[in-house]
Amino acid sequence: MACAFSVLVFLAFVYMYLLSSTVAHVVIQKEINFEKNSLYSEISMLESEYITKQHSLSSGFASLDGFVEAGDKIFIDKTDASLVLVLGDNSL
Repeated sequence: MACAFSVLVFLAFVYMYLLSSTVAHVVIQKEINFEKNSLYSEISMLESEYITKQHSLSSGFASLDGFVEAGDKIFIDKTDASLVLVLGDNSL
């Protein structure tokens, strides 16, 4: 009888240890996820700042050589069929 009681007490202690260990791991995992997300946010802000500074630096160097920023951009739209003039031998 005493042996069964001591086994039961031992199993209760093992259960409590495993339960507290699981809870601790869940808390640690949530803290790590929070820290990871804040680091991702900081990295994205630094990348945005880098791109902005890189663009201003490129514009600054280009203006030193006399280049200016283009005004209105014109794009070619080829929706209509066009004629093609073939000169010479057309065989492959």
